[in-house]
Amino acid sequence: MRNPILIEVTDTSSAGEVRREVSILAGQLGLDEDAIGRLSVVATELSTNLIKHASGGIALIGSENTDATAVEVLALDSGPGIADVAQALHDGHSTTATSGTGLGAISRMADFFDLYSARSQGTAVLARVGTRQTKAAANVSAISIAVRGEMVNGDGWEQAEEDGIATMMLVDGLGHGVPAHDAAMAASDAFRTAKGSPADKLRTMHDALRHTRGAAGAIAELHSANGTMRFAGVGNISATMIDPAARRSAVSVYGIIGHDVRGFREFSYPWSRESCLIMHSDGLTTRWDLDRYPGLLNHDPALIAGVLWKDHRRHNDDSTVLVARTP
Repeated sequence: MRNPILIEVTDTSSAGEVRREVSILAGQLGLDEDAIGRLSVVATELSTNLIKHASGGIALIGSENTDATAVEVLALDSGPGIADVAQALHDGHSTTATSGTGLGAISRMADFFDLYSARSQGTAVLARVGTRQTKAAANVSAISIAVRGEMVNGDGWEQAEEDGIATMMLVDGLGHGVPAHDAAMAASDAFRTAKGSPADKLRTMHDALRHTRGAAGAIAELHSANGTMRFAGVGNISATMIDPAARRSAVSVYGIIGHDVRGFREFSYPWSRESCLIMHSDGLTTRWDLDRYPGLLNHDPALIAGVLWKDHRRHNDDSTVLVARTP
């Protein structure tokens, strides 16, 4: 999810704000009237569900990562959860005095729809509306949000794919506010033009950030053909690989990109089509445990990122969580 807008949904007025923002973004992306109309229904139903069933929640609105031809709406709450998801998707089922068509309408109107719910932990609903070709789950997605009170985000992330190799970069400018944002943007600009291995690209970023306050950063390359992930990191970016056989934490070296780095080391880890990579800045705690979320890894990366961000973000720093799978 690119450049998400966060709206705290507490009443019908904030539900109207969600509807307005998705319409504005859809217009900026050049979506047709059919898509804009469907988005309006999706935004309305998601927002009113947050109010009715969870006493409020968060709506995140952004563009799709790949070609920006779709709008994504992610509704997150910490309510009681849905007892029977399959039943809730059928028209006519309602736990309140309504017609019970909300989730069914969302799933029909969206080009891509995903839902995760856990009892006593809340519900996450992802709807993607675009060109009607937006039907597949994403391979990479991230949630990146500035700390409350700041107009710019000191975290950043990028993705690229070339010759079957998917590459992800996550950066956390020191502190927050404009100086951190400037460092993150310099890192993103350098990554887009950098060549070579993950360690080589970090060196390029290091040179580009010398005029900034510096950053923590990490780069992961997924080599599906030979079953490896190459990783290089500096500072406190967390990266965890999860597959049916094991969970591994990638190693980052001590230092600050742009200032003091004691060498750029690269590590290789096993990677398979069943693997999942979760990277995040220190705006998230490291105490998350996927055992608390049975079945979550079966869902779209945007939804996985949203659930972890909702439950484990720190409220005093910018926060980013990125989730990647093999294409």
